[in-house]
Amino acid sequence: MARVLILGGGFAAVVAAESLAKRLGPHHQITVVSRNRNFVFYPALVRLAFGKSEPSDISFELRSALLDRRVQLIEAEIARINCRERSVTILSAEFAESCIKDAAGPRCRQGINFREKRSLVRRTW
Repeated sequence: MARVLILGGGFAAVVAAESLAKRLGPHHQITVVSRNRNFVFYPALVRLAFGKSEPSDISFELRSALLDRRVQLIEAEIARINCRERSVTILSAEFAESCIKDAAGPRCRQGINFREKRSLVRRTW
């Protein structure tokens, strides 16, 4: 059984989780770690600002959407990525996974060795 950890709850994370859930059998575990419980489709914020859409049109709760696809959501901050040990520490736990997909975006990248991290992250679609 593979255990896949996806870091971040944005567009790349949702697409990666959906793609993996379709390709991997039910015996594999897929987990998304996001600091936010809601997904926001940022390109649609312009429409919201001009009154062309409602907040519910451009966002949804990640947990309920991902559970329909056999993906677990952990709402937490990422504290540390250890590429050598293939582990991720969040503020309340530590994970050692078969594959880690970083979809956390540029705000989480301070202090991470990019060369080392690229060797760990696998393309998932």
